Amino acid sequence: MLRTGDTGAWPAQVLTALELAGQEVVADVAPAALSGVLDALAAGDGAGGRAGRLLLLGQHPEELSAHARALGVEVWRDGPAPAIGIVSGGEDIGPADRPDVTALRAAHPDATFMDVPATPHGAPSAPLAPLTAVACGPARAGDWLAHAGLVLGPGHEWCWMHPGLSPAWFTRRAVALLPVPPSRHLPGMP
Repeated sequence: MLRTGDTGAWPAQVLTALELAGQEVVADVAPAALSGVLDALAAGDGAGGRAGRLLLLGQHPEELSAHARALGVEVWRDGPAPAIGIVSGGEDIGPADRPDVTALRAAHPDATFMDVPATPHGAPSAPLAPLTAVACGPARAGDWLAHAGLVLGPGHEWCWMHPGLSPAWFTRRAVALLPVPPSRHLPGMP
């Protein structure tokens, strides 16, 4: 996992999530060094001789994606900045059952945040803007599921999903159809 343009410490929550996802190495890379990284991905260095994949989160110049694709590297880009609704009032619950707005803003610095009513039915007559996610207490989660693809409850402010990015994007599958039993000396054969 590489990041560019940031020299601060990696947040502990991000490091934990990367570790749980099997990413053992994190590093900061200067934007000028990205061309060398792309060349290594295209050459298959460290990836069993196959071209690597580039997952871009946040804002990156389109030239970076174009360069990677020209080298034969698969690219997945993050969508536009999310719009997150924060349920304002209307819930008679204690502070422990409310999302931590400070953590939510820290976890999603590129997001646009807006206050939303306790239920979508309590919205003003003007329709709500399209929401990527809603942060609310457990009692209101069911009300918002039909209006946002993700509802974040207390303790899940750092959780996120990227629509369109499925586990299948990270896997490679190959099938060999052979007329005779393969030799036991073929790489990858038991």
